[in-house]
Amino acid sequence: MPQEGVYDIRMSFCIPVLTYHNVSPGGSVTPEIFEQHLKAMARLGFQSIGGKDLKGFLNGDRRKKKRVLAITFDDGFLDNWTIACPLLMKYGFRAIFFVITGKIEPGGNGCRPWIKAGKTYSESLVGRYMSWDELKEMERLGLGEVHSHTHSHRFFFKDLNGCIGSKDLQWLAEDIKRSKEEIHKHFGSREVFLCWPGGEYESRALHCGENSDFHTFFTTIDGTNQLGSGTREIKRLHVTSKGRVPFNLRVWLYSGSLSYRAFELMKRIFG
Repeated sequence: MPQEGVYDIRMSFCIPVLTYHNVSPGGSVTPEIFEQHLKAMARLGFQSIGGKDLKGFLNGDRRKKKRVLAITFDDGFLDNWTIACPLLMKYGFRAIFFVITGKIEPGGNGCRPWIKAGKTYSESLVGRYMSWDELKEMERLGLGEVHSHTHSHRFFFKDLNGCIGSKDLQWLAEDIKRSKEEIHKHFGSREVFLCWPGGEYESRALHCGENSDFHTFFTTIDGTNQLGSGTREIKRLHVTSKGRVPFNLRVWLYSGSLSYRAFELMKRIFG
């Protein structure tokens, strides 16, 4: 199983952080496409790293030198467990799972079975969320780690149309604090990363998060992350089943500072 802290990342000038949501026949990425992505990552020589190594790189740690990336899942949908996890295990990858703690199912009856390739995905499972049992088993297997996507997943800034007062910020502080408490209750005390719902945040939100003892923040800003770029605004590469630029090319471009800069220049010139 993938192990934390054993990857060689000194020569990885940038680390792409991939963003997934659903992996299901009707989701943003189908199981077949997700498996193609994992095959492409393996073929290109990428290894996935967890939060500890990612944070070390973003804080300037140059200790190692393999081609690496981070895989993230937002929301905590059940298909992340039943479909994505067996594929992660098959290809030797791990992921960071940002879960909406208010929607995680209580569990208590063990883990629901993995769905084998080619099997029909029951409509009754669509829109469901993982349970705490499944999240614990996923961590036990070394397939990933659990972090916060807030407790309620409210699109805070969009809902309030920018009119945010002190009571609103107090609500936000209580919501993210509760999400961290839920994770600590099930996994013990440890650092919890925060991923903003819809990627929406601004300086007051960051200040609110830092006052709630969060130090690592993930966004939906499209881009890659250079050595020492910090943990207050981690950029990510949004992944779907579609896209004008092939997946393997995008990942390769986002993994090098020079290739990424050239890619960004071409986008500005040609749209």
